[in-house]
Amino acid sequence: MCLFVLVSAARADLTLVFEQRLVKSDPQGMQQVKGAAQAGESTTRLTVQLAQDWCSSEDGELIQQIDFKNRRCLLLNRQTKTYTDTALLAKIGFLSAEFRNRLMQAGLFEKMGMKDNPMDPVLMEHLFSIRGPNTVPLKGKTARGTQSWTHNGKPLFSCSTDGFKLSAEETALLVRFLRHEFGLHPDILDACRKAGRVPTGIEIYRYNMGVDHYSLKLVKSERTPAGLVRADLKAGATEETEGGLTAIVHEATAMDEADYRARCEKLKSDALAQREQGKTMDAMLLLLEYGLSCDKMAEEIESLKDAIQHDADCQHLMASINPHTKEGAEEAVKELAALEGKAQAGRRMITVFRANILTNLGKGNEAQTFLIAALKENPAQVGAWKDLGDIYYNSYEMDEAWSCWETALKLLPSAKMLEGVKTLEKDLIKTYPEFL
Repeated sequence: MCLFVLVSAARADLTLVFEQRLVKSDPQGMQQVKGAAQAGESTTRLTVQLAQDWCSSEDGELIQQIDFKNRRCLLLNRQTKTYTDTALLAKIGFLSAEFRNRLMQAGLFEKMGMKDNPMDPVLMEHLFSIRGPNTVPLKGKTARGTQSWTHNGKPLFSCSTDGFKLSAEETALLVRFLRHEFGLHPDILDACRKAGRVPTGIEIYRYNMGVDHYSLKLVKSERTPAGLVRADLKAGATEETEGGLTAIVHEATAMDEADYRARCEKLKSDALAQREQGKTMDAMLLLLEYGLSCDKMAEEIESLKDAIQHDADCQHLMASINPHTKEGAEEAVKELAALEGKAQAGRRMITVFRANILTNLGKGNEAQTFLIAALKENPAQVGAWKDLGDIYYNSYEMDEAWSCWETALKLLPSAKMLEGVKTLEKDLIKTYPEFL
């Protein structure tokens, strides 16, 4: 009978309810810094559900649900009845990139001689739950029924030594949730794993310019051996939109392979029609768009070589799309704008070329506008989706980046131009398995 109870407990899903108090403090002298905490205090009831393939947390206003099997993050605002559905790898990608950025800033502040470094590497390890290079083990103390961890006099985490006992499998679910919900230093999470319990009281301090202080009191804990039923957060809710991007993503991902291939073939047939009408530049542009969409050059481009060589607009176009200097790039943008006014059927390809040059000039926001406009006309442009995703990624807008990349992968998973995206995802999965 004892063996049966132990096995059942190991397989059970968990529901935990906490009284949560959050106190946010403004950073001294840094109130205007982007990302700084806004002062204030709130008290809520935090309901947590932990299952093998998913977890969720609800504070009365927001419900966050992480689907580990499909690697998705859903966030529902109960007041507005709107939701977002984003890639889990986008979240991990942001944490990884921002952590590296913060460590770089920490080094700069250290060289400046700043005594109280706001980007202290240990505080950043605690904020992002990622272990940095040359890390020093963080040791806790136990006294009077409380375990606690501090760094340079700053409290990081403390918890009671009593609580709701967990099996090893249940503990793994709890630790994974804590990592996503609060961050926490890897050494603190290792200690939580060894303790194998949900403490009755928890104090968490997160340093992100300002200070977020969470006080959690466990008021309910129960097992569901049969498994929890995951709520459908999308039912009766409306998806939040990101400018015009969301609608285009839905249009593109709704295509099946036949629809996608038909769009590609239409580009080729339209190009041949333009060639027959003597519109060499439009024909060339449509065939280039075919290559951008299908990741291969159309054989029909050979039939245009002579005409392209004798077409002044085509020569101006080819000379403009690969500038070698900043001055040349700025001039190329003007030249392409003029050529765009002359083009008709193939003009959106010039829009893509302009976007690429603007990206290289550091004008990512302007480039985004051009690429979205081109994709609105033809959402089958795999290369444009890749380029747009790259712009978002370099701007740390990871949700949008992955949305674009996933769209490209859905349209043409074999595209060689997407190998870098696949490699990035594999690296994140290999490097941060604890988040999955």
